[in-house]
Amino acid sequence: MNLLFLIAFPFIMAPAIYFAGVVYGRKVGHLVGLVILSGLFTLALYYPAIMAKGVVVEPYFWTSVLGQDVNFNLMLDGLSLVYAFSIAAVSAAVAFYSMPYMAHRFHEMGIRGPEEINRSFAQFYLLYIFFYLGMIGVVLSTNIVQFYIFYEMILIPTWLLIHLFGYGDRERIALTYFIWTHISGLLVLFGFIIHYLDTGSIEIASYNILTQAMPFLLLGFGIKLAIFGLHLWLPLAHAEAPTPISALLSPVTIGIGAYGILRFTYPLLPHVAPLIVAWAFITILYGGLVALSEDDIKRLLAYSSVSHMGYMLLGIASVTWLGTAGVAYHYVSHAFLKGILFMTAGVLIIQLHGNRR
Repeated sequence: MNLLFLIAFPFIMAPAIYFAGVVYGRKVGHLVGLVILSGLFTLALYYPAIMAKGVVVEPYFWTSVLGQDVNFNLMLDGLSLVYAFSIAAVSAAVAFYSMPYMAHRFHEMGIRGPEEINRSFAQFYLLYIFFYLGMIGVVLSTNIVQFYIFYEMILIPTWLLIHLFGYGDRERIALTYFIWTHISGLLVLFGFIIHYLDTGSIEIASYNILTQAMPFLLLGFGIKLAIFGLHLWLPLAHAEAPTPISALLSPVTIGIGAYGILRFTYPLLPHVAPLIVAWAFITILYGGLVALSEDDIKRLLAYSSVSHMGYMLLGIASVTWLGTAGVAYHYVSHAFLKGILFMTAGVLIIQLHGNRR
């Protein structure tokens, strides 16, 4: 197996997942879980190579853009291995968890009849596998074109999952999520364009961040990270998304903002470290205090995630290897523990007939 398997296999299996869902309904969750677990097994095989070499890069020629060859290279190093492993592990667990939970959610929505239920499961898991594919693609990317494509790929399926299967005023909340997250993507794109126009390089390996590009990248990744002032979309989207999607958005997806900051803006962070430290402390305190005031269990967990992202931002602002290691460690612990908490909240919500207080 190679790193391309992590991208190609879920993509190839997507049509099979949809048609299996139409035929077998909720049982397709087993197939989705196994597809993701195969990626987890592949990552485990790379662990000795990362420990020995520090980084593994697999080059694949893709296309030519503006007279420059664009390679679909895939990279795994100590940072991306931690992120990819957490994404795959939590996504696999949530795929299995979604089978009984979404059956109950479809019943709440008034979806009746075997054919309609099966079609809903097919739609849910098709969007789910592309959601996973976008996240895993982001942390394996080696150039800014590839990174941006996968970064935006996360947006479309999550928007549709909230729009189709969420709670409350789900259409409005899904649109709010779409607008905020798309602004994040556009800011990141502007930063990438500024870098390319000045350096002529699209490769992350040769990325010498420009001062002019840094504000766009920090704000773009800051929205994804949901730090104070850029977090307004998070409690809405995470509270009203289907609980299995909340269990991925809050623990796993928002932490990708920290990955982007570490991967792209690290060389210039010492120049803005005091500002980032202050922003981190405000985020920690604000998220924690608002969580204490919440009586909606999903909104409580969402604001708790805002506070936790502040801790990750503080580790980034330290600009030390120990701080960076702390960010990676916190991403893992938050991914697993908050995923478990959201799944537990979902069980309680079902047992209490929709009561979230």
